[in-house]
Amino acid sequence: FYNDDRSAFSNTAIEYFKSVKPTSLNNAFVGVHLDDSSGLYFLDTSECTDFREAFVLFESPILNLSTFDVSKGESFYQCFNLTGYHDASVIDISNWKFKENALLQQLFYRAHVSHIEMNNVDVSKIKSFTEVFYSLGDDRVTIEMLDLKSWHNNIVTTMNSFTSHASIKIINMPNIDTSNVTSFSYAFSSNSDLQEIRGVIDMKSAKTYESMVENSVSNLTAKIKIKNPPSASDWWQKAGFTSEDQFEIVT
Repeated sequence: FYNDDRSAFSNTAIEYFKSVKPTSLNNAFVGVHLDDSSGLYFLDTSECTDFREAFVLFESPILNLSTFDVSKGESFYQCFNLTGYHDASVIDISNWKFKENALLQQLFYRAHVSHIEMNNVDVSKIKSFTEVFYSLGDDRVTIEMLDLKSWHNNIVTTMNSFTSHASIKIINMPNIDTSNVTSFSYAFSSNSDLQEIRGVIDMKSAKTYESMVENSVSNLTAKIKIKNPPSASDWWQKAGFTSEDQFEIVT
């Protein structure tokens, strides 16, 4: 698949990419190490339904997949598991448009990345954000900002462990309407680097929210905005806040 020095995909591999339309990329590029992964531009993924574990342990300074057509993808389970494990990578999934109810669980599980580019990503038909960024990063690298400004969604109902155990300073999610979310369990928990969540967490429909921000509020530089908090007087303790100064109620 690659040249002798593993600098890039070989011409033979690129010609092969041009000749096929895979329906599955399950485990397709596990353990591939390349200085230049741009040969993937030539791969037509428009018929692919299975992206599970496609780039496990993939190593490349920049993994630009913005040309991938993922519109028929049904499962992206652990697609980027341990990607960039030895040397942190940048992953670009700009322009990805997910079909209705595509499985995004653990999409970036344990991915060792310094940045994820997500311009023009369409998640508007996704109802479950469970564990999408679970355990993203590790103690060797911290993401300055998880920028989800292109994530326009008003139908999501589940955010269990959304960024739990991740290494992120700022979560920017201004366009995710959480008013239909029934479960926030561990949604932002155990993110000790967290400084700010940009956006409003609307708990209008929340039924479970235990440990929502547990172990993630000791280094906040801005209060977390909460809308329609639960009626229970101790809701904020159950959610994992240790002080009422760590959040503000907005209307």
